[in-house]
Amino acid sequence: MKHLALDGWLETTTGVGTRVANLNLSDRYSYMQVRGAVEALSVRLCAEAAGPEELLTLEHCLAVAQLAIDSGNLVRAIEADIDFHRLCAKCSGNRFLYQVYDRMLAQDELVFFRNVSDTDIRVQSHQQHAAIVEAIRSGDPRLAEDASRLHTRTILDRLRAEQERT
Repeated sequence: MKHLALDGWLETTTGVGTRVANLNLSDRYSYMQVRGAVEALSVRLCAEAAGPEELLTLEHCLAVAQLAIDSGNLVRAIEADIDFHRLCAKCSGNRFLYQVYDRMLAQDELVFFRNVSDTDIRVQSHQQHAAIVEAIRSGDPRLAEDASRLHTRTILDRLRAEQERT
């Protein structure tokens, strides 16, 4: 129970009880701001460190995501999305960044599985991931970071629009 609470799945109130956590839009926006900053560093370092094997792994992840999108398996597409970001962090070569990022990704199910039925979001995200991989392949850290920041801005804009609707 303590581990679930630390990972953000449960909220506990002393003397009252424990319940499943629910992130509001403001929480989701704040989370994405932090995650986006970590991702930008992650892909920047990845562009500096990635070799042929890491590029092949990233491309495989993109292929899995494309197959999931094409077959309409949007849950698998989201899982591939999360795998993609985890791989970028791992390929950064910085184990501390990877550990922090891996822990952050535990929140993604709370944040992003809400949009599971939106194919357009999955397609757009996949296209942005492909641009990130292309920038990593080029070995240009700044280009990779810029592509990552665009991806984050897109998500933040979507969350902001959702806040305005509610």
